[in-house]
Amino acid sequence: MPNCAESVPTSALDASETSELVAVLTPWLIQQRWYVRAERPEDTADERVGKNDAPTTSARIIRAIILSRAASGRTIFALVAHAERLYSVPLFIERLAEVPSAASLSSSLSSSSFSSSSAGSCESIGIIHSSDGGSQRVFDATEHPSGQMALLRATLGDVTPADESTSASNSSLAESAATAEAGATSADIAPASHVLTGVALREPFTALPPVISSHKLTSEQSNTSIIYDFAPGSHPAGLIVKVLRLVQAGRNPDVELETALDQASPDSSSADHYGHIPVVPHQYGYATIRYPQEESNATGAAPARSYASGSHIESGSYRESAADVMVASEFLAGSSDAWQLFTRALTSSAANSGTPSPSTLTPGAATPDTSAGASPAAAPTSAQPASASIGAQPTDEFARMSADIAALGALTRAMHSQLAAACTQVEPTEQMRRAQLKSWQERANHALELARELEPLRSSITAIYERAARIPWPPLQRIHGDYHLGQVLRTRTGSWRVIDFEGEPLRALSERTAPDLALRDVAGMLRSLSYAAGYARKNGARPDDMDHWERSAHETFLRSYSSLSPTSSLSSAHPLQANDRLLLTALVLDKALYEVAYEAAYRPEWVDIPISGAHALVKNTE
Repeated sequence: MPNCAESVPTSALDASETSELVAVLTPWLIQQRWYVRAERPEDTADERVGKNDAPTTSARIIRAIILSRAASGRTIFALVAHAERLYSVPLFIERLAEVPSAASLSSSLSSSSFSSSSAGSCESIGIIHSSDGGSQRVFDATEHPSGQMALLRATLGDVTPADESTSASNSSLAESAATAEAGATSADIAPASHVLTGVALREPFTALPPVISSHKLTSEQSNTSIIYDFAPGSHPAGLIVKVLRLVQAGRNPDVELETALDQASPDSSSADHYGHIPVVPHQYGYATIRYPQEESNATGAAPARSYASGSHIESGSYRESAADVMVASEFLAGSSDAWQLFTRALTSSAANSGTPSPSTLTPGAATPDTSAGASPAAAPTSAQPASASIGAQPTDEFARMSADIAALGALTRAMHSQLAAACTQVEPTEQMRRAQLKSWQERANHALELARELEPLRSSITAIYERAARIPWPPLQRIHGDYHLGQVLRTRTGSWRVIDFEGEPLRALSERTAPDLALRDVAGMLRSLSYAAGYARKNGARPDDMDHWERSAHETFLRSYSSLSPTSSLSSAHPLQANDRLLLTALVLDKALYEVAYEAAYRPEWVDIPISGAHALVKNTE
């Protein structure tokens, strides 16, 4: 049975603290990598990064709940609204022993880091004052050791409740709520039913091995993850807690789907042997927060008005929402993502011994989803990158890559098989087909406007899409939705696991959780393999050899993916049946044209990769 613990709802901040905290949070918030900016077509690349953004409106603290309290300070989980978005902003507020002078306060606010026995070297957001005149230093809890421990405990159902001495009185909260109506900001009043709930799916915090160290990952953009290392010899070796920064009402697929896949039994109702293949790292817990929301909003945008004030809560004129905000999974120490492994192998071979001849190249490779904006050079990083080098024995290394790609095909099929068994499937309707055809055509038109060299393909692209919309479709089901080589990890034992089921955070949650074509994930992985080949070409590999490798990689992946499908033929070079192949071609083409539009806008030096892919797809269907 899951172990659940609820926090005692409280206002973690008094009115004066709230006002000062908003002042220091607002400029800090818009500089974070996970902050969502409304881009304008005329923005330069530097402006898109947001370094020159100036806050034109103040953030609003919608909910502030104390997760832990100690003599040194408090860990607070805050929901913060800004620019019509709602964010998870956990904070550690440290009480300072001495009140700094005006000069030292100014220096503290302008400094970028702070060192102490508790914080180590940790960036400070700023200084605020409490109602008793004391000074407090504010940290991002994901970077502060005390905050990191509080987040782990909260995710696994161990929340330390706040006592009355740290809570503002109801009367003072009512007063601050009244001022909020006049334009001021204040923390929300949390009625008893509105809580942060941690759910332990395996051991609660108290049953886990001792944590010997913790650190925040720095490579992420849309979320924030913290790695917790346990004592040597422990199992698991550690946990990874992901703070889901953009808050959207409903079940986050990263929590929902990974929990369902982790709980899939070896003898699940899947129709084939893929039901017993482990797909995801073990899941250890998640945390959900409930909060008042004045109107339904599936995209994560904050309502135009304040989420709640005291009077709104008392009158019941709000709608309660719940959102997943943290998730804890087994940390696969020593694992590497497939993009790192495959591109390293391909480029190392080209640099050390010349690219192997086509006769020595067998399928295999991996990459992150560059179509979604990830640069190959900045691909998701693992804790311990693979150390294998292929310069001396390219044949053996490429043979291993071939086996890895076959394993990825089986893993992908296992994921789809288990998701189909765990979640409801939907028969596609004619309306769905028409909507998909319209989406394909709109994306194609946009890509052709940006890459005029694709214009001769227009009629062929249209024909492929129209044929794919007319043929029978398989049932729709839950899928990964953002599947590429950066989303699969090879563990130290050689097995593979899938991660990051959240999808594209800026898409509406209803879209990301809707049943879809499983072949869309397959298309994503095929395009990712093509990007690995393109990356190697740009780093010195011979084009002809990479063309051969790309074709072989696709064939190996597809053969493994469909090897036990009743509609497949193992003797065929194309194991999927004709209808499946046509539908897959349309999905891969759609993905390539999405990549064209993205690269043309953000990385024009890479646009040749998807353009070549689109040409090859059309040529192969003629």
